[in-house]
Amino acid sequence: MKMMTFIMSKSLNESEKRAVIRARYENDPSIGAKGAFRAVKNLNISRATVYRIWKKLENGEDINRKPIVDRKPLKMTKKKVKELIKLMDGAKYCSFRKAAKKFNTSESNIRRICKIHGIKSFKRQKAPKSSLNQENRQIERLKHLTSTKIKKGARRHIIYDDEAYFGLFNENHSGGMWYHSSDKSKVDPKVKFRLVEKFPTKMMIWLAISKKGISKPYFHEKKNALDGKTYGKECIEKKLIPFIQKNYPKGRYLFWPDGARCHYAKDVLTILRAHGVEGNKFIEKDENPPNMPQIRPIEKFWYQLRCRVYENGWEANDLIELRKRIESKLKTFSLSDIKRLFRNNNEKIHAAAKNGPLSVINC
Repeated sequence: MKMMTFIMSKSLNESEKRAVIRARYENDPSIGAKGAFRAVKNLNISRATVYRIWKKLENGEDINRKPIVDRKPLKMTKKKVKELIKLMDGAKYCSFRKAAKKFNTSESNIRRICKIHGIKSFKRQKAPKSSLNQENRQIERLKHLTSTKIKKGARRHIIYDDEAYFGLFNENHSGGMWYHSSDKSKVDPKVKFRLVEKFPTKMMIWLAISKKGISKPYFHEKKNALDGKTYGKECIEKKLIPFIQKNYPKGRYLFWPDGARCHYAKDVLTILRAHGVEGNKFIEKDENPPNMPQIRPIEKFWYQLRCRVYENGWEANDLIELRKRIESKLKTFSLSDIKRLFRNNNEKIHAAAKNGPLSVINC
């Protein structure tokens, strides 16, 4: 039996793989591509390669690789490599394809050089955009808070409050966007189309949250926005104050409201002061850093609540059904879930004051 002998190495090159498959074909073509693959499997030759080459041999086609015309040069001078590293390392987005075109080389070569120099690709993250005035106020107010009311090692719990809007279905979620049918023309229009109102029906929910748990929520079903009078009576007096009295009888807390105008209305401040929520227990309007959701755990809480409310593409028929759904999903949050949201929260605030607001994104 005439067979070609190869020296076993870590891997065979393309021409050696083709020679092995040709030898099998010339020795016994009746074994077929399946038998040939079994025979050369230990040589680390893929099934696709064996079947492709075997088919060419059966059709009498040439199995040698055709020379690549106008192959781009792989070698780059040291000067060009330095220019490439400067272009790719820590700079704004530049694709491997554009870099290959710029330096007249292949994309794979650009990837190889970047890998050698430890340059990896990372997805750009979304972050709140702030004006220059807001950025200055953020740093100034964070430094003030970390040196006064939120010092390192402080044992006081921070209480956050906020509002969020919920619709009858999740407009930003892809679940429930697809349907399946063998004949599209026969599908029920209620399945085929998602009917969207010009002004979608929404419900606003308010609540407060701290390491001790979640306050009772307030559902605002009116079309007009929440004003100071309603916020003070329904949210602060009926929900927040009982939450504080129950969980913080010794007064070891700091109430950090959202920066909305109604949260600092005169009626609201009067109610808060009447119940002792002032001074070191309250963050005043001129102390509140604007546009900083990344240091407020309640923002992550809203995301998790939405995921639970709209899981599996759930949709509500009316606001009553939506409210019952939200109330039932609020009960699924355990105290450990809430504490997990507040993990390293004080450290994150101090890091934002020291290194800037964007330094704590997704930390």
